[in-house]
Amino acid sequence: SVRVQIRVNSRELTDILLQEITPNSEHHAALYGLIDRTDKLTGDEYTEQLVGIGLTAEQQDRARQLLSERSLAAVRTEVSSAADITLYLEKMLGMVARNDMVEVVYDPTIVRGLSYYTGMVYECSLLDAKNMGSVGGGGRYDRQIGQFLGRDIPAVGGSFGLDRLIAGLEQLEALPTGVHLAQVALLPLAGCEEDAWNLACELRAAGVSVVNHPGGAAVGQMLGWSSSVAAHAIVVGTDEVAEQQFAVRDLTTRTEETLSVEDIKQYFHDR
Repeated sequence: SVRVQIRVNSRELTDILLQEITPNSEHHAALYGLIDRTDKLTGDEYTEQLVGIGLTAEQQDRARQLLSERSLAAVRTEVSSAADITLYLEKMLGMVARNDMVEVVYDPTIVRGLSYYTGMVYECSLLDAKNMGSVGGGGRYDRQIGQFLGRDIPAVGGSFGLDRLIAGLEQLEALPTGVHLAQVALLPLAGCEEDAWNLACELRAAGVSVVNHPGGAAVGQMLGWSSSVAAHAIVVGTDEVAEQQFAVRDLTTRTEETLSVEDIKQYFHDR
């Protein structure tokens, strides 16, 4: 099984911590940017950034302490005004943690760079994939939609990087094998493209998943393509169309069975 980690934070909690570090609101935006880059900076670079923001030595120490603390209970002890939000986060993390395939943790460095987030934010990663980073993330944004409606609308959303996710699963050898885009690929010979399209529409209406080759290629080339997208292939030529009899080729066993359109529907319905 693939082990997944979800790192969770709350913009509401981060706002409270930043206020605890410095009351100067002009520093807060710069600190948000720094938090978002924490894992890309060395210790010395991090210190340089804190100095550049304009924090005093005492404020720098407070920032290092609060923005590296991974225990919500410890945060609650240090910052009394964070009691409610830390208790809420602990409850949410406990609910997600009931799924033993997911490791869920509080991480103060997760802020999601976009400023419209207003509440909980999260990022997901594949624990055992090396040099992969996050494969998805999202959060809550109560004011984004309201910009267009004149009132706040609670909303939550997320996204994932498909290429990165697939690369991670490939690295872990966790992608399923023997899975195809469609049950059957239709391969039209020259002049039979419209006939293949009509057959595809009829098969789809019967619940068969179909993918069409656009035509204009040799049969061997089309068969090579079909093996990557479907479990079966049907060549659609003038003879097949005239007789309404089509050879259904099983691309795994390399066997064929000639069937009528109605029998083709039943053939795939039984699988």
